[in-house]
Amino acid sequence: MIYDREYFNKAPKNISRGIFGGMDAVKILIAANIAFFLLDLIIRNFTGSDVLARYFALSLDNLAQGKIWTLFTYSLLHEGFLHIGVNCLVLYFAGEALELKIGRARTFLVYAASVLGGALMFLLSGLLGHDSLLIGASGGVIGLLSAFLMMSKNEVMTFIIFIFPVRIRAWTMLKFMSAFEFLGFIFFELAPFSSGGIGFSAHLGGIAAGCVCAIMMSGRRISFPKMPNFKTSKKRPIGRASDYNFKVDISSEENLRAEVDRILDKVNKHGFYSLTDGEKEILSEANKRM
Repeated sequence: MIYDREYFNKAPKNISRGIFGGMDAVKILIAANIAFFLLDLIIRNFTGSDVLARYFALSLDNLAQGKIWTLFTYSLLHEGFLHIGVNCLVLYFAGEALELKIGRARTFLVYAASVLGGALMFLLSGLLGHDSLLIGASGGVIGLLSAFLMMSKNEVMTFIIFIFPVRIRAWTMLKFMSAFEFLGFIFFELAPFSSGGIGFSAHLGGIAAGCVCAIMMSGRRISFPKMPNFKTSKKRPIGRASDYNFKVDISSEENLRAEVDRILDKVNKHGFYSLTDGEKEILSEANKRM
């Protein structure tokens, strides 16, 4: 009932879906970063050219020259093996956890928004007097991590802080991480004696973008005052399906199987985070019966 579904089968059934058709968003992002890093490494070692940095790294000068694409492509460049290694490691663990909650498409969206948020914050920092080149996927990576922490803020998790495992709430970890990046931005990036190195401003932009995406996907909205309704006739407001409670008869094996199929299709399209409490209970009941 569950394991015969298409997305539990590692071998793709439809070749037309392409090489990346069945891959997770996080694995595609890691593959893209590694491929671009190896390409840059080959070009530098065999030609001595920094052409990729000149055309794809982010800076105020590049943006002034009309290289708008650098707002995103800077994330594909890395300084060395340690730089890309750390980014890919965090991307894998944080991104996989987030993708289980929100699905593949939304993971791509959060990553792109975080990369853009990191770029904009870095450019603002440059306008304040510290202009340099920005490379690395850190903004997108920390944005995915921030979105995951925001969505799981009441959960207690184990984090590795300075090689020591620490169990703290996700919300506390998010605040600690934001404070650390802010202090680094003030004392190591904006300071007159700073020589560059770590893009704390891009990290802050990624954190902000990731948190905003998490808030939007969780269904929270900004409320505005409503205009008075002067119509005499009143119509019953039509709500969303999620505003109502529906109960499905799962007493029979056939009904349970059909409902589990529907829920798993929903998880495949929108991620586990989209399920209602009732749908989670049905999956739990199906697991017990199995």
